[in-house]
Amino acid sequence: MKPSPPLAWALCFFLLEGSVFAQPAETAPAAPAAAPAPLAEALTGEAKESYEAGKVLYGDGDYAGAVLKFQHAYDVSKDPRLLWNVIASEKNVRHYARAEKLLNEYLAAGGAILTESDRAEAQALLEAVRPFIAEIALKVNEPEATVLVDDVEVGRTPLAAPLRVDMGPRKVRVAKAGFREFSVTQSFASGSVTPLDVTLAVEVHEGRLRISAPAEATIRVDGKIVGKGEWEAKVGSGAHSIEVSADGKETWRADSLVRDDQLTTLLVSLKDNPSSGGVPSWVWIAGGGVLAAGLGTGAYFLFKPADKGPPAATPGTLATWELPFGR
Repeated sequence: MKPSPPLAWALCFFLLEGSVFAQPAETAPAAPAAAPAPLAEALTGEAKESYEAGKVLYGDGDYAGAVLKFQHAYDVSKDPRLLWNVIASEKNVRHYARAEKLLNEYLAAGGAILTESDRAEAQALLEAVRPFIAEIALKVNEPEATVLVDDVEVGRTPLAAPLRVDMGPRKVRVAKAGFREFSVTQSFASGSVTPLDVTLAVEVHEGRLRISAPAEATIRVDGKIVGKGEWEAKVGSGAHSIEVSADGKETWRADSLVRDDQLTTLLVSLKDNPSSGGVPSWVWIAGGGVLAAGLGTGAYFLFKPADKGPPAATPGTLATWELPFGR
């Protein structure tokens, strides 16, 4: 027996009401996230020790030392708030480009742990340091070369973007195994991009060897006859076996050390007595044009230009901006 139409509609309405209009049970609102503990409480072990040491150094004005301690505390704990302490220290040694890089890292890594006030303060400091930063459009003919600014590695070639460096005189080095190192110190102005094209030359380890002997004497270098009397040529750096001989004379033999880009001179006199062997009565051996006397021995001199040291820091008005730390 079929239900009457009014009953059928009542059943349909009941099902629709139960499936569509029924409301789920109310749930309690989520509790707000608890504020992170202060760094002094949140850090433990090695990170806490480095953090506390960094505060002492910062208070004493040793900002370079504070950078090392705060950075180590961050590397151990990964608490992004420590980056602010590193930034405050870097600013005080006028490392504006480094501070800019760390500020971007701080904002990216901070997440929910940073308040809106923290982010606003970081953005304001970003705007403040940018006028003190220069850019270098560096092009190098060799890939995978190490780039250093003021002896700190900043990347490998090819670089994806211009280098951002502190304005003023900067020492730029480019190095790669098997190539001669490029180094230049020049001043870079903020607000513009300075092009710097670098061609690394293949490193050749060689010097010059000069031998002066009696006109009739035969000269052998590493077992090969190279000339008579006087001979000079480029040879590979390192030790070379030298032999000078002549009819009716005692043969002279010795090893000579040739250094990169240096001239080594041998002045050889042969002794009468063809029946005996040994060393000559005298020989002068010179390195880099400086002579020293000896029997079968040599004096070698390697001259290097004096190291002028890193350039002085460029003063900036930001030195008066005091940054709080120890959040």
